[in-house]
Amino acid sequence: MMINKNYLHALGFTGFEPLTKSGRDGKDRLVWNGSLYNIGVMIMLVYNISSWEVEKIIVDDNEQTEELEGHFSTNPTIEEIVESISVHGMLGGISP
Repeated sequence: MMINKNYLHALGFTGFEPLTKSGRDGKDRLVWNGSLYNIGVMIMLVYNISSWEVEKIIVDDNEQTEELEGHFSTNPTIEEIVESISVHGMLGGISP
């Protein structure tokens, strides 16, 4: 499944640019902050060559990291992330 930027925006992903110039590499990035499976998370995507990839998943409470990982494969794909957000995600108290 090809996931496009407009669909990611509809799910609540927004643009992201590192604050420091040294952290900028010219790649397009999107970030999603919300609750997934009732766990606070930040998910960062990066556009590489021709598709979106999961760059980072950060859990608000480290004690819940293992619980969140139990919902995904070892290396979650963008498709897994998007499906989970569309079904179980809460962005600012609103389901995407």
